[in-house]
Amino acid sequence: MRRRCLFLLVLMLSLASIMLAGQPYQTATLLEVQKKISTVPRSYLWNTVVTYSETDTYELRIGLKDQTCVTRYTPMIQPSSLPVGWKTGQPIEVRVEKRKMFLRASYGDVETYIATCSKSRP
Repeated sequence: MRRRCLFLLVLMLSLASIMLAGQPYQTATLLEVQKKISTVPRSYLWNTVVTYSETDTYELRIGLKDQTCVTRYTPMIQPSSLPVGWKTGQPIEVRVEKRKMFLRASYGDVETYIATCSKSRP
């Protein structure tokens, strides 16, 4: 009886770990990078902006096997640049989940949001 319970427990834990593992990474190509800066006014003196802050957002065009996706990445620390390994025309490891794309960087995964996806032309 004890062996049967232990076997069922191990089986349930292994199935749970398989379900939580997620999708594997696939190799894609970074096709284009565009840096966009948005300015937000912080204070006014009469009708003139006195102080403002700028937020850097990167628009990445990534080519997968049969589709091209445009994602948006806003670094948490501003101002910031792209990870060192992300160069146009270079391969990059990506994982797609619903409306998010996770890109592998040297320091971990970077979460980006998919703006559009379209089928690639042969």
